[in-house]
Amino acid sequence: MSLPRVFQTTLDNVPNKVPYLFAEPGKVQAWATKLGAKSKLRVGLAWSGGFLPNQPETRAIKERRNIPLARFAPFKNFDATFYSLQKGERAGSELKELLSDGWNGPAIIDWTAEIHDFSDTAALIQNLDLVISVDTSIAHLAGAMAKPVWLLNRFDIEWRWLPNSPWYPTVRLFGQQAPGDWAGVLDRLITELEKLVQVYDARA
Repeated sequence: MSLPRVFQTTLDNVPNKVPYLFAEPGKVQAWATKLGAKSKLRVGLAWSGGFLPNQPETRAIKERRNIPLARFAPFKNFDATFYSLQKGERAGSELKELLSDGWNGPAIIDWTAEIHDFSDTAALIQNLDLVISVDTSIAHLAGAMAKPVWLLNRFDIEWRWLPNSPWYPTVRLFGQQAPGDWAGVLDRLITELEKLVQVYDARA
């Protein structure tokens, strides 16, 4: 943790030349074929980070960074295609439970059973236009690939993101203005997503 001092790192010289991670071309093409011709904005979603069984003291913090999938229900009003990037039994079950209960939100395409490692995730992300994610590995992966990322961040933000995410120039932060205030985060995000969809539709 003392290396930034040794290297005299400042916000102006943080090494952030992206992309520095690249998806395997063969896998990218395989996902492109599976997704088919694109007619709408493609958005990947990750709403929950995992827990570390050997670090139970961090559970409360990790709970605060996750957002209930049900809060994405207003996304149904957007002319976009949504894909789950969410791995993990707990979060995967959340999607299945919502669907079985009559989910009144956007259709979320879930092909995560075909994702076996991060190279598969990267290949799918490469075929998307935007990643919307909580503070978890998906955001870091997409940021390192120079993909547009909208990061949904808890009030007690993880310090490494800083105010403007100097590590990843393509990441945009949407942070809580008060503890637990996901409603405010989503209000701002929905406004920006509406603009992005309109721009995409105008170009199509």
